[in-house]
Amino acid sequence: MLTANPAALVKAKPEHNERTRFLSAEEESRLLTVLNQNCPQHIPAFRVSIHMGMRAGEQFQLKWCDVSLDRRQISLAVTKNGKARHIPLNAIALRALQERKRVQQDYRAKQKEKGADLGEPVYVFRDADENPQHNYRRWFNEALAEAKIKDDSWHCNRHTFASRLVMAGVDLRTVAELMGRSSIQMTMRYAHLAPQHNRTAVDRLVPVSMSNRSAKKGEKSSQRENEVVTNRKRVSGSKSGNQNNSIEIN
Repeated sequence: MLTANPAALVKAKPEHNERTRFLSAEEESRLLTVLNQNCPQHIPAFRVSIHMGMRAGEQFQLKWCDVSLDRRQISLAVTKNGKARHIPLNAIALRALQERKRVQQDYRAKQKEKGADLGEPVYVFRDADENPQHNYRRWFNEALAEAKIKDDSWHCNRHTFASRLVMAGVDLRTVAELMGRSSIQMTMRYAHLAPQHNRTAVDRLVPVSMSNRSAKKGEKSSQRENEVVTNRKRVSGSKSGNQNNSIEIN
């Protein structure tokens, strides 16, 4: 019988779970071009993913009863961390959801003319004929390949959402709340994208009077540099004029 764990002395390898691949604006443009050509019906799902940062399971199980277009908000009762979450809709996400609603209602109106009453749609991300759109790995991965975007996946859309928020100056605590994370620890991976925020933080340690003196010194130094450049130009211009006069005299 073993009296001790034989693996106790084996050093565990550190986990690398900090991949922060996110789409650039140029990559997003290429991807939207491909989606528009091949499967435009999926564009609203993609736009919502990068503008709301929901997990795939949360997004593709989203019901219309959890969406308030008037209040521009989504309410998620069941999330990964067990807590309810409310996500505001920006203008792009709002238009995407309005488009989903329009497509579903138009399809139902046409079916009703044929004698089939389908009732109100329940799930947000179902095709017009009620087929689920949760097979995103197929159409999204195909679009990524055609757009020549490497090392990206649907889950990286959450990183795109978070990264762009941080680069826009949103604090990490708010980013964590919007992403539905119970702690700020996992959100710290985006901190390097906000160097200005860190610079502002350390600048607060400098007394205002000293900061003002440094600013004034910088202004004076800049003025002296400008004066030196101006004088050099004057001297250069004067020499050039003398040379021209000498040529004319000769």
